[in-house]
Amino acid sequence: MSIDYISIRDEESGSEARIAPAMGFNCFSFRAMLAGDSHETLWSHPDFLSGEQKPSRSGIPILFPFAGRIRGTHFDFQGRRYALEVGDDFGNAIHGFVLNRPWRVIQQGADEATAEFQAALDAPDTLDRWPSDYRIRATYRVAGARLESSFEFTNTGERPLPYWFGTHPYFRLPLAVGADRGACLTQVPAAEYWELAGMLPTGRELPVDASRDLRAGARFGELKIDDVLCGLDFERGQCAASVIDHQARRRLTIRFGQEFCACVVFTPPHGEAVCIEPYTSVSNAFELEAQGHKTGLTILAPGQSRTASIDMELASATH
Repeated sequence: MSIDYISIRDEESGSEARIAPAMGFNCFSFRAMLAGDSHETLWSHPDFLSGEQKPSRSGIPILFPFAGRIRGTHFDFQGRRYALEVGDDFGNAIHGFVLNRPWRVIQQGADEATAEFQAALDAPDTLDRWPSDYRIRATYRVAGARLESSFEFTNTGERPLPYWFGTHPYFRLPLAVGADRGACLTQVPAAEYWELAGMLPTGRELPVDASRDLRAGARFGELKIDDVLCGLDFERGQCAASVIDHQARRRLTIRFGQEFCACVVFTPPHGEAVCIEPYTSVSNAFELEAQGHKTGLTILAPGQSRTASIDMELASATH
């Protein structure tokens, strides 16, 4: 079996993205054209299109209506308990319902495509697992060496909709053929992190220590991390995190707005990529909110919508 995909392309620059609607509208390839060179910026499993690989481990998985983990297999919201399925090795639910299910493409042009997912239409078996029906709509657009993404979240049900959203991009290293992967830097402007126990936040936000301080950039060859960073630095409403390859003289930057309050940084075991994952809330938000912690959890009234956007761009780096 081979999964179908769609391509969007900026004709002027030659940059191209490929997206698999049947696998959670996962953008599994973005070849950015820079100075006449086409470079693959995203890491995906070589057999991703076979449909036999976990979509959470390739490309840009979209995480909704929750990103990261929820403790165990249930959560409580406004006096009701909801049951979930185990999704990780620790017995927790993880990463929502939309990353491994087919989305419906509702618009496609030469350089952009839009798809949507609504629980009642596309995964009715999950309706009893979440407080309300919802719709998520995503648009990808290629512009030069930049991949733009925008998202809209709508409560299409009759009860309040709690959610938090994230993406899980796998940035391929190095940023040019033949460059030194281990010498690449991962730079994230985060001054704090959430303490974890069993991969779940304890509720304590602490100053970053040496192993988690990525503000000046950490060498990829020395980086082993799976942490939730916070205390993000925003300039003109945008947070910019980067992978920097000095040997290739290139920088891959992800930018996101203040609707995102946390950023997970993860180095996969295969050692060929780093994940920089913007989240609109810290994970396990229901439990933390019940304990009095501010998480970023959003609650939409019926008919209400919110939006978010994330861009990534490959550019020359002079320092």
